[in-house]
Amino acid sequence: MSRSFLGIPTFPLQTQVVGQPLLLAKKSSFPPTVVPITIDWNGPFNLAGGVPDVGMVFNLLTSAVKQQLDIIQSVFIDNTGSNTPIYIHFPSTGMTISVAPHTSDWFPAVTQDLLVQVFALGLVVGQIPTTQIMFTNVLVNPYSDPEQNFAIQEGLASPSITRGNNIFNTNFAVPALGDQTINFNDGILDTMPAGTVIRDHLFSTPQSGFIYLTHIDVSSYGTTDDLVSWTIDSVASGGTTLYTFVNRDLTKVYQTDIRLSAMNVKLDATKNWQLRVQTNNQTVSTAFKVVYTNLVWTENPN
Repeated sequence: MSRSFLGIPTFPLQTQVVGQPLLLAKKSSFPPTVVPITIDWNGPFNLAGGVPDVGMVFNLLTSAVKQQLDIIQSVFIDNTGSNTPIYIHFPSTGMTISVAPHTSDWFPAVTQDLLVQVFALGLVVGQIPTTQIMFTNVLVNPYSDPEQNFAIQEGLASPSITRGNNIFNTNFAVPALGDQTINFNDGILDTMPAGTVIRDHLFSTPQSGFIYLTHIDVSSYGTTDDLVSWTIDSVASGGTTLYTFVNRDLTKVYQTDIRLSAMNVKLDATKNWQLRVQTNNQTVSTAFKVVYTNLVWTENPN
């Protein structure tokens, strides 16, 4: 053994060890049979109110199936064309089969009955998959057939992400390229009140799914002694505040107020994201005359 476990503390097992009969060794009373099941995850996703993690439970011991299938020995899962991991759980033994996105797999099933639970974790609006599953009383050698035969680098994130709604509270994500760009030049009218929205529908929102914000640059032209704060938020459409910046150099006529780059901030694309400015005077025009905005983002990356 090449790996050494010396020095690692060990403790007695606190649970009782009990043996269970293994149905893999049992011979089926029926000829080789396959029971196919198709799960469109739009149904449970909508019934659950759009939460990202949903499951389905069913018992194959139905009037139609019980005359064809008495034991489950193997399971085939077609999860191709899907960005969502699928989990098949057998409550009788506690066995859980995990199926990676963009794969099709055969697995042996260690179960005492025909009760099955299937879970999809991390569903996203606009990318809800359909899963094909086949249960059989034949023991099939396990194998996995990846649809995308390459590694995808994933970036770690916090267990609870501050911005967006609960469909973005995942602790990993694939970094985005930043392939959508746009720039705005907004003249400031004398009548614009403080707290006004300089530009709304940033990133072409609202739309379905999510976006990755990878770069933002906001500059302004004009000198002032006003205290200026910038806010990027989706509060008007029931969302949250992304950032608030307080910045103004009184010695500069043209200056960069916000510059964030080399980032991947995941945002709820169903909200209307806006850029607004607040000053300590009644109108924005006392602070500056023109605002320049440059954005780089990715829409619903697959």
